[in-house]
Order: sequence, then C-alpha cells, then structure tokens
Amino acid sequence: MRLTPIKAFTLAEVLITLGIIGIVATMTIPDLVANYQSRSFATAASVFESKLAEALRVMNTEQSLAGYRTTEDFVNELSKHIRISNICTNENIPDCYTESVLWGNANATPVEVDMKRIKTSTNFGQKEWNTSVVPVQFANGTNALISYNPECIQDPYSNQIITLSGSISGRNGSANLNTTCLGILYDTNGAKGPNKGGSDVRGINIRKLTRGCFTKVGDLCIDSTPVLATPYNWNACVAGRTSDPKDQAVMAKYGITLCATGDDYWAGAVMQCGGIDKLVSENQILEIAKYLYGTDDIAPTAKTENLRIDPDKVASLGFTSNSFSLISNTEYNMAYSFYRSFSTYITNRNYANRNNRGYYVFCIGEE
Repeated sequence: MRLTPIKAFTLAEVLITLGIIGIVATMTIPDLVANYQSRSFATAASVFESKLAEALRVMNTEQSLAGYRTTEDFVNELSKHIRISNICTNENIPDCYTESVLWGNANATPVEVDMKRIKTSTNFGQKEWNTSVVPVQFANGTNALISYNPECIQDPYSNQIITLSGSISGRNGSANLNTTCLGILYDTNGAKGPNKGGSDVRGINIRKLTRGCFTKVGDLCIDSTPVLATPYNWNACVAGRTSDPKDQAVMAKYGITLCATGDDYWAGAVMQCGGIDKLVSENQILEIAKYLYGTDDIAPTAKTENLRIDPDKVASLGFTSNSFSLISNTEYNMAYSFYRSFSTYITNRNYANRNNRGYYVFCIGEE
C-alpha cells in the first residue's frame, strides 16, 4: 500500500502568512477599537441624557423644575430625582471632575481647558445667569458640571417654564434638555480618558467653554498668572524665512510672519497663548502700565521715569517682584520684537531680541 505524502506549508510560507495577518491587524484594529469606543461613548451619553430628561420631566410635573436662586439649590432638588453620589463645590472641582478637558468646535483644534478655572456660568458662555458651577458625580459613573439660570420660573397653572425672554418648555410636564434654564458639561466615564469634547465629554446648552479671567485690568481679560516665555526652535530658518513644511504650518496656525534662527522666545510666547491675537498687544501692555503706576501719563513708545509702582497691584497680577518685562505681540523683524519693562520707578517700551530669555507672557482670556 502506497501512502500519499501529506502536503504542508513550509516554514517560510507560515511566516509570510503570519506577517500579512500582523500587517492587516495593525491597520484595522486601531480603527475597530476607535469605532467601538466612539459607539460606547455615544450610547453612554444617550442613556445619561435619557435618565436626566426623565428626572427633569418628573420635576416639571411636580412643579419643582424652576424657581431656584442658586445652582446649589437646583442640584439639591435634582438629587431627589436622579441618583447623585457626590456633590462638590467649584473650589474643589477635581474631587468631582477631571482636572482638564480638550474642548473645541467641530472644525477647531481642541484646546486644553483647566477645569479648576471653571467657576461660574460665565465659563459656559452664560454670563447673564451670574450663578456658580456645581460639580456632581452621578451614581452611574457620569461626572458633570451644572449651572442654573435663576431667571427661570414655572407657571403654576400650565407647568410651563418661562423666563424674562419668554417660554422655553412645553406643557403637560415635558422637559427639554436644550432649555435655557440649564448648562451641563458631563463626562460619560468619569475621570478616565480621553476627556475630550465630542467623545466622552459632552455639553448641553454650553455656548462655549472658556477658562475665564485670572484677573482683569479695565476691560482686558488676562487668562492666567504670568509665565516666562519658552522658546521654539525652527527646523530650517534662513534670514527669517523657511521652506520646511512643518515650520510653514506653525506660521500659518499661529499668525507668525518671520522666524528667528536659534531659540525663538517670541514665537514661543505666541504659541503659548495659542496665536498672535491671544498674546497681549503693546497698547494692552500700556494699559497695564497705567494701572500699575496709577497714572495715564506714560509714554507709549519711550521711557517714563519718576513713577511709583503699586506693589499690591503687581501682586494682584501674579508677579512676585516689581521688576519684570512683558513681551508684546508686535513682530518687528526676524531678530526683534517689542516688549515693555517695569521697575519700581521706571517703565520703558523697547526692542527685545527674539533669542533672549526672561520675558513674561500674558495671554488674553475670554469671559
């Protein structure tokens, strides 16, 4: 009896096949995981909003949906209708919410927002409400920041929710999540990543998410405490120009016209603020000078002496010394930009070498 030899794959064929499978897996698995995660977040958001809508519907039926003076009062009532495991204050937001969120419109580059700065309805774009943001943790694992509109009242005869601007909710106990009574920023999976808008983080009636002002000088909203400029080093900069695609993309994104060879602290300052229009201008720094010295008699483009700086005002802006220099958004040429120096008795507007360190940055914030 003659046996027929069994055909088998050679080792080379097996290795080639495994390699092809590995390449295909590498190409497809990340997309599959991303799609699964996206669907998971969408489902969690839908479930949360459905439960929240039901709680609001019951509150509306019981005529307890509106008429509160503070967000805290509203949240305390809401907790009777949907399970809330923890309520925090806006002074300890990280105890109930993640410390930072990437937020941006559909076509905008996401911006990291320090959530410890989210204190009031103003940060949701609802300045006119003038109420606090209250962080809460729901029993299902969703974390949220809630702000309430105290102008909302409820008609006892129709159950209709109204404000000074008119009706915003239906009759017969209905409740609308898009009501102008509430602003809610929620994270479907708590503090876990990616903490990104449109993904695990969603907003209900959030006009915009802004960090607000660290402090104000007149009408100027200053985003944060002063920080030293950090340099940006261009890949290929010759005589203020570059042919490098990455460099060109940076220039286009941040509004920079020229580059400086070596450590470019001015370009770094612009990038720290997110664009040339977000870095304080010479005129805005001049207003800061007038505020600190308590006089309008300060030369816009020259040295002014015989002044006396107010150390309390200096401290209110976040400086620890009366002597410092603020860099402006004026790009003079490939080697210099403009800055203003401050000391106890003198202030001066001057050129700054773009390669020099030691200049402080003030970014313009949004209310």
